[in-house]
Amino acid sequence: MSVCENGEKFLESVEDVSTANIASYEVCFNLSRYSDSLYRQLNVYFPEKMNRSVSKRRAEFLAGRYASRLAIEKLRGNTLKVPLRLDSENRAPIWPVGIIGSITHTAWRACAIVADANKFLAVGVDIENWVSNEQYQSLQNRILTEPERLLMKQIVKIMQPRAFFTLAFSAKESLFKALYPMVRCYFDFLDAEIVMIDTNHKMISIRLLKDIVPNNFLACEGSVFTIHYNFFEACVKSQLVIKRT
Repeated sequence: MSVCENGEKFLESVEDVSTANIASYEVCFNLSRYSDSLYRQLNVYFPEKMNRSVSKRRAEFLAGRYASRLAIEKLRGNTLKVPLRLDSENRAPIWPVGIIGSITHTAWRACAIVADANKFLAVGVDIENWVSNEQYQSLQNRILTEPERLLMKQIVKIMQPRAFFTLAFSAKESLFKALYPMVRCYFDFLDAEIVMIDTNHKMISIRLLKDIVPNNFLACEGSVFTIHYNFFEACVKSQLVIKRT
């Protein structure tokens, strides 16, 4: 796919990280090379609300939506002629009919995953920069349950506490991003708990500790989800995919 010269300067790398039945792209970008004209050049919709945002937010939004455009085109096998629009209520992307997806970004990396809604119930992806020591110390009680803090101590020889904390934060974000489009209900970090971690296969099991909405088989107390993760030099990425049965 050809990208204009300015777009190439802004987009430092574009990687296809798709797996079977899941289309996904990761984009690394350079904030200092951002300009509003890139929205038109990269065929990404510029929502009116973005006029009130700083350049950093505009650049992150652009990179995430560009990654989602590539992922949709990969999944459908054709060019996305109408750019993704924005839900006026929660600012989430309005996906094409028959497609579900999730977008995440940091100040320099963005990722999007999309899937066929006939084959998958939900997808969620999240990238988090390593938390600072100050954040790790001050936010533990708001992010980690008591059993999670115990688990963090038990595996300290294979995963440092700050890495575990960042992973837990990211995994719970991915869980929220996957479930929210279906339940339309907010829930807290302490409403879910990591019950198993497999560092060899880079996967964790996370369990809901309460019913998110009544009479929902997926978002009920005791539901367990498998989340895959990967550590990078400066961040962690987590991803949840829920297939239809």
